[in-house]
Amino acid sequence: MMTFNSELEKLREITNQLVENGYLLERSAQWEFAFDAIPDFVVIVNSKFLVKFANKTLLKRLGVKNYDLIDKQCPMKFNSSGCNGDCCASLTNEDSLRYVNKPDMYIESLKSWFDFTRTPIFDEEDGLIGYLCILRDVTDRKLVEDALQKSEERYKYIFKKSKPGVAVYKTVDEGKDFVFVDYNEAAEKIEGQKREDLIGRSIFDARPGIDEFGLISVLQEVWKTGKPIHHPRTYYRDEKLKGWYENFVYKSPSDELVAIFTRDVGRREISG
Repeated sequence: MMTFNSELEKLREITNQLVENGYLLERSAQWEFAFDAIPDFVVIVNSKFLVKFANKTLLKRLGVKNYDLIDKQCPMKFNSSGCNGDCCASLTNEDSLRYVNKPDMYIESLKSWFDFTRTPIFDEEDGLIGYLCILRDVTDRKLVEDALQKSEERYKYIFKKSKPGVAVYKTVDEGKDFVFVDYNEAAEKIEGQKREDLIGRSIFDARPGIDEFGLISVLQEVWKTGKPIHHPRTYYRDEKLKGWYENFVYKSPSDELVAIFTRDVGRREISG
């Protein structure tokens, strides 16, 4: 599968061929076919921002015919709610002679996010004659990123305010080890340990009795499958800690493992 950069490089090669072959901004069935075959918006404008070509993807999205745009001002340039000021509006400034990439540009009229690239087109005497503009719709990716961000924010709030203990682990060596990356205040109170004494330490080092406790296999399974697992109340003991612990483990959006745990003080004292 071609990446955006490789596709763009191919389009830039085609643009260079147009100049070398003397086509410049004149229509050619060969390059029209190439531009129509990609799922991105492709617009070629002259130095006065008059549209010389718009590919089928853009025409379909705008709901217009080819003759509605050709030799008319680029709709992107004068879209008052869209990219005006971000892309075409900047073509007249000192940056107009260089290649430009503007990621995550929102166009209000289309209710979508785009990665925008702009390549200047020069004639044989290096005079600017127009631009090749490409917009890739990245709305789905942006929505996922925003959802993950909101999820992380909710997670941080719950982590801080949670009454049960919360320990967060980073998976190391394909699940052979797990390292503490966070530890909330409730966990500090439950186990009598400071967060700074655990962060960066292996679970095997910080919890010598963890193998017998059975939590390692749970962490490994959650890491592999992404499915949360409840680890029922089980007795844990090492030189510093002992008690009945119950854990619920899940995988966070950032691929860290989160263990929410409680300790049954009464049963711990009876068994201790």
